[in-house]
Amino acid sequence: MKTASLLGVLALLCISAAPLAAQQAPDAGSVASRARGVDRIDGVTTAIGPRYHAEIHADRVVYIPALGSAAESTSPWTASAATIAREGGAEVALSGGVVQFSEQRADVHFAGGASASYETRADGLEQSFTLAERPHGDGDLVVRQRIDTAWPLLSVDAATGVEWGSPDRGGVRVGAVTAIDARGATIAGSLAFADGILEYRVPAAFVDAAAFPLLVDPLIGSQFFVGGDTGNSLFDVQPKISYDASNGLYLVVWKRVMSAQSTQVYAIRINSSGQFLGAPIHVSQGSAAEIGEALDVANCNAVNAWVVAWVREFSYLPLGTALGLTFRAIPAFPTPIQPGPLYSLTGATQAYFAVALSNQRGTGMFDNTLIAAYAQGGVLIPSQITGRRLDVFNDMSIAFGNDVTLHVYDDSTDSIEEIALSRSGGAYARYLMAFTIKSIASGDRDIRVRVVDEDLSVQTGAFAIAESSALDERDPTVDGNGAEWFVAWEQSSLGSSDSSIYARRVNYTGAMKIDPAHVISAVAGVAEADPAIGYTGETWMLAWSKPNTSTTDDVLVAALNEVTVTSCGPPMTISNATLDLRAPGLATKYASGVSSDDGLVVFEGTTGGFAATDIYGQALETENGLASDIGGGCGLFSGQANAGCTVSSLTSLPLSLRNAVSGVPAFLFLSVNDLGFSEGGCTLHADPFSGFLIAAGNTNALGEKDYSLPLSPTPTLVGLQFYSQWGTYLGAIGSFTIGGTPTGLNLSTAVLARFQ
Repeated sequence: MKTASLLGVLALLCISAAPLAAQQAPDAGSVASRARGVDRIDGVTTAIGPRYHAEIHADRVVYIPALGSAAESTSPWTASAATIAREGGAEVALSGGVVQFSEQRADVHFAGGASASYETRADGLEQSFTLAERPHGDGDLVVRQRIDTAWPLLSVDAATGVEWGSPDRGGVRVGAVTAIDARGATIAGSLAFADGILEYRVPAAFVDAAAFPLLVDPLIGSQFFVGGDTGNSLFDVQPKISYDASNGLYLVVWKRVMSAQSTQVYAIRINSSGQFLGAPIHVSQGSAAEIGEALDVANCNAVNAWVVAWVREFSYLPLGTALGLTFRAIPAFPTPIQPGPLYSLTGATQAYFAVALSNQRGTGMFDNTLIAAYAQGGVLIPSQITGRRLDVFNDMSIAFGNDVTLHVYDDSTDSIEEIALSRSGGAYARYLMAFTIKSIASGDRDIRVRVVDEDLSVQTGAFAIAESSALDERDPTVDGNGAEWFVAWEQSSLGSSDSSIYARRVNYTGAMKIDPAHVISAVAGVAEADPAIGYTGETWMLAWSKPNTSTTDDVLVAALNEVTVTSCGPPMTISNATLDLRAPGLATKYASGVSSDDGLVVFEGTTGGFAATDIYGQALETENGLASDIGGGCGLFSGQANAGCTVSSLTSLPLSLRNAVSGVPAFLFLSVNDLGFSEGGCTLHADPFSGFLIAAGNTNALGEKDYSLPLSPTPTLVGLQFYSQWGTYLGAIGSFTIGGTPTGLNLSTAVLARFQ
């Protein structure tokens, strides 16, 4: 796997990454803490920064600090009804405001030439007032605003600022006043607050001598800033990601914890070079609480849009509250963004606990279609998995199909905790749904899968992927191409704090076939967690978190052979000496219909003790060689040859046979030349006369055989082509003959591969 730089100009992490496929990982970059800007969402000019959410209206600004989960609650702070006057002169109200905005700034232009500006910063929202002409009067210049907030007043200091809030959870602060005239002359002003009126005061002598226009309160380009208390935690969590092929953009979605009682959902568009496109997008609307782990995003490339789904708490008086689902379509283009309306699934006697989305299928009639799967049931415990078809349209509206029951279980003994859907339905428009069932009595969790199609017709029963009364299997992730899938999960012994990453390959072509479980990573005494999978069309790209030898957690990313599930080299390690890196989310371009092995992984970066959490990202590209199926097989049960991870840095090359006859001798043909000898409907491409014929042993009960060819790592292998093909010995019923003489062999399809 080779890596490409993400967010290069925004890189904050100093990553020490192990080489993967002879390439070095670059620095990862911060997403959430650097994502700030202004946009008009739902008709409201909205300013978003890492510690706040603000709404800018013609007559007021509403500022809500994000204080993290340590704060019991947060509240809005509203400044409105600004007036300007000199003492001894008439007070002039700032009225008739017109709001304009750019990516980082909003300006409110008032009648008479005055204006207010609001610029997004990492530490707060800078507010400033500009006066085009000298006001009448001879005293101090005074700008007044009425403040409305539930925050109690903490302190007033004329020189340094005014604070509202709580000493133990933060709040809102207005900083010191400065004035700058047109010549660049500056002077410190003062603040006062009484009876709900906040005053910003500039000395009379400076106003008399000033060259206009005069800027009041700039702080590095704009003066007084309104900011959340920096003593509390930034807490951005649960990153998810999806790719839009037509515009070449990823959408990163995450939750921001405003307080212990409220979170909001935000998103940012990022191109493959790591540059942000536009301002952050406020996906959730208003200040309603957003609760739960369930958050997902998927792409509908046919209409250049993403759909975001999340769990939300709804009120049903006098019954209390219940958890429901909210969906919203986000366009990939243009800028500024105009998201679609909010759609909710909810009910006073129902609850929705988990949700997963697929990408569009990519072919066929219903290219604007996604599917959603979610747990639904009584208010306390869900009792079934339900699916709905979502048709997404160019105006960002969503049409919901009828509820379809995908799985039913006994809610008196079990509950559903997690659901995952494969991203691409492929040419077959089929998806694999993986889900976790938890025993209420023992706490044991198991993982099962079912195949569904785009019309939500269930194709199979519920098959156990990981099920043991002595083990706790959880957190499934899945991807695939509509016929073959890869399921990974986290596994531990009951009661143990250690955990490992396991995976299984699943195939469905009319009948279900599940490979044995593979150990991806297992280290005694180590808690490995949070697997996330993406399919590149050639390899499985798997990310997970793992503690390192110091005091922090790393994110590891491995490229795995799509057939043998062996690693195409050592995993890439993304590490930081001061951050715990956890909860990766992963998207590949292939899942959105692009013939590419690129991907992007996003993850949480947390300082010790969950003091602060940001979202980071890293661009990835698998480097696994090239391989194409060139046919030549003898038909039914002759098998398919596979060559994966043809990388010049490896010490062995995995070659495999699948879907052949079970329990028979298998022979591997290898050559750099194409023999091209055809007989009886078969073609032998790999030339044993100029190459190799290897007796590899018998196929297993599934008709499979693997062979590891020793290699001497060298750059001279790069570009070398070779042919690989298998023969299975069937005795007298063999199909392939040479010169009319039966060989007793069935020939598999052949592979033409090239080293990278």
